[in-house]
Amino acid sequence: MGTVESDLLNLFDEVRVATRSSRAVRTLVAHRVARRRATRLGGVALGGLAAVGLAATAATSIGHHVAPAVPPETVLGTVTVPFDSPFGTGEAPVPLGVACGDPAPTPVTSADGIEWDVAAPPGALYPGAGITTTLRSMDGKGVPASVSLLGFVIVRDGVVAGWKYNSEFGALAKFHYLDSLSFDHVRGTIDAPDVVCPGQGSQYSLAPGDTEWYPIVHVTASPEIAARQYLRLQGFSVPGDSPEELAMYSPGSWDCERLLATPALGAGAPPPDMAGPTALCAPPTLPGVTIDRDAKTIAVPYTARLYARTLDVTLVGNPLTFTQAPPAADAPAASTGFDPSPPVPVTDTSVLTCGAHVDAGSNFGTGRKSLAVQQGIFQPAAGTAFGTAATVDLSLLPPELTPFAAVAYPEPLRVWFLADAPIPANGLPQLRGPGFTVIGTALASVNGGAPVLLDRIEGPTATTLAFTEVQWCQAPGADPTTVLAFEGLERAGDDPGAESSVFDFWFAYDWKDPWGAK
Repeated sequence: MGTVESDLLNLFDEVRVATRSSRAVRTLVAHRVARRRATRLGGVALGGLAAVGLAATAATSIGHHVAPAVPPETVLGTVTVPFDSPFGTGEAPVPLGVACGDPAPTPVTSADGIEWDVAAPPGALYPGAGITTTLRSMDGKGVPASVSLLGFVIVRDGVVAGWKYNSEFGALAKFHYLDSLSFDHVRGTIDAPDVVCPGQGSQYSLAPGDTEWYPIVHVTASPEIAARQYLRLQGFSVPGDSPEELAMYSPGSWDCERLLATPALGAGAPPPDMAGPTALCAPPTLPGVTIDRDAKTIAVPYTARLYARTLDVTLVGNPLTFTQAPPAADAPAASTGFDPSPPVPVTDTSVLTCGAHVDAGSNFGTGRKSLAVQQGIFQPAAGTAFGTAATVDLSLLPPELTPFAAVAYPEPLRVWFLADAPIPANGLPQLRGPGFTVIGTALASVNGGAPVLLDRIEGPTATTLAFTEVQWCQAPGADPTTVLAFEGLERAGDDPGAESSVFDFWFAYDWKDPWGAK
């Protein structure tokens, strides 16, 4: 058992022996955790940067191209950027701001020293046809810039019939070094539109007939864009402004260590076009970057290599003619496979009989979800034979805004073993997944009924989950158990009167704890 966990267990026992009130417990624990956290993490202010001399940055690849060799990098200034809003909270930008029924756009293939060529495969276009485009700096000088994905405005009979977004929320734009030799910077395909205007077809599907697809690309450059790219090249991204992110991420915390250990993020250099983990996890030595958590801003330098001049250019290619063919006479009715209806909550657990279907996320509608535990993972060892009883590992993690929690589950818990439900007959994905099927029942005990101490900064806490009276609807192992639904009493803190009824889910893994529970 680690030192931190031992300290917390000793603290909990000390408090229980003293029979203090739950408020006293929370106060004492909060002070103890705060002192330990402050000792471990230290300050989070980030260091300064000299005005010149960023030689290491000069050799780094930007996008798909390497900038020409330059002397040691010159810092032009510092930009203070507000923390980003959570991804997905805004509306995706409509190319050119068009509306249904607007006239066709006017092609603009060059502007502000940038030119754009669009190439389509020879012959008639077909669904999935690849479109390749070329962006160049017309004066031959390099221009660092952010380039959106390829979008389309779709026109029928001279008016807008739909469109495809060219960069959702701006988060998918890529940074490139545009010069006279640039090519293949933006690619896309002729496929399902994101929006189909009324009378022009059904959702994501155009009505049969001829349409014209106008390619759209957005090219921007500014000190802020250059600063964001500088931060990416250091392996980090502008933080989000959600309370959860601010609470979870501090240098040295479990959440930060987990992010930095993810190969696609912090472990090794992420591609320069990919946003790295939040800069809230950055070490104090990150050059030139200063974070103000209270003001929710980050100050980042921008350099001569990443900023040459300001750009804000929208280019429109010449239209590509595409004929939407009518469906074959014997083709099945089109279906996206999406089910936008909300999950059906389980309000009466008596319905959880063998073979019963449980919607993914159905516990969120019950009002009996745990408030002290964000998520639990139970881990049967490979080849575990439950029989009528078994003990497996369990890891519990408190919520983002609950740095410390003590939780107990008075015995017994009623549990239901769930397996992934069969994929629908059409084989198409569902918006919330196909859900789960009940394959067995049991009673369970967590940590022998004793409290489990949880600490978000330290990470998930490992304990035990013991099953008794296991009954299978079918032979064990015929379907893998992926989820455990449980119903019982949960007590947060030391007050036996502070019990609440919960109905929640824990997830199963058959390999080493992906959380790295302490």
